[in-house]
Amino acid sequence: MADLATVSWQTILGVVLLTLSYCGIIVGLAWLLRRVGAPERWAIALGCVIFGVASGLLAAWAWPYDSCVLPNLWAVLLGDALYTFSSEMPGSPAVFPPPWVYPLVGVILYGLLGLAAQAIANRRRAWKAQDAAPVRD
Repeated sequence: MADLATVSWQTILGVVLLTLSYCGIIVGLAWLLRRVGAPERWAIALGCVIFGVASGLLAAWAWPYDSCVLPNLWAVLLGDALYTFSSEMPGSPAVFPPPWVYPLVGVILYGLLGLAAQAIANRRRAWKAQDAAPVRD
């Protein structure tokens, strides 16, 4: 594992740009889901889960190549760590081969992030509705 002091600025910029592109895709999916009639209370979470499934399957499909991390960097890194951890446990063989860990981790990771983002959005929407409500005496 590379020390943070030895990581180049190009690597950090690449990770930031990939993460921003993932966020843009998720926002686009949430917007598209709202346009086709998905409930506003679940659009962000559904967009995240759809992104996790699609990017995880794409990463698993491109697995033997070096470019398999591009569709879903975070799920690939966490999936590799999970596979390494599970294969090193004594008496516990790794259940999934490396590429098929990516969709599983992608769905869990982006599903949890989507639920958190959706909870924040729902809370903000409730606060705005409460502030806009007329005051009754």
